[in-house]
Amino acid sequence: MFVQPPPPPKSEVGEEPSAKRAKVEEAPESTTAMVKKTMRFVPLQESLSVDWSAAAASRLRRMNPAFVLLHVLFEFQSREGRSPSEEAREDDLRLLRRLAASVADKFGLPETARSTQAVAAALPLLFSESGSVAAVVGGKLAQEVIKTISNRDAPHLNFFLFNPLDGAGVVEAVGVQE
Repeated sequence: MFVQPPPPPKSEVGEEPSAKRAKVEEAPESTTAMVKKTMRFVPLQESLSVDWSAAAASRLRRMNPAFVLLHVLFEFQSREGRSPSEEAREDDLRLLRRLAASVADKFGLPETARSTQAVAAALPLLFSESGSVAAVVGGKLAQEVIKTISNRDAPHLNFFLFNPLDGAGVVEAVGVQE
């Protein structure tokens, strides 16, 4: 003998049986709040006129020599009204060496932090523009603009220095209180 189970009870008109009804759970409402945050960056003039004689010895040891070169180039351009040129290479190189020593004295850098070999090796690079340096620095600048506009990450504090001799770039936070 065969016994057939009873049919499931009919639900109200228009509804699906409970087994086929999709379960819809209400998710808690999520809210997004914009938080306004301000950051203080060191002004360029202040970071260019930092007194290095009061800096910690460890800070001076890890300072990138490109920062000294930047000041040497600024000093050269302010005195001569031009960039170093190939036409006057020997005279300009002598002046650049003197300016490197005077910039180190101005900063109050001790002899150990002057990095005379690194600065002397990089002085001839001040006579030309390098396409690879321009590409790297331009890419970093574009990255910083995107970071600032999108508010995703904090931008660099103030200096990105690229050394074409070793192909390395470093961010220097000059004038920032540690």
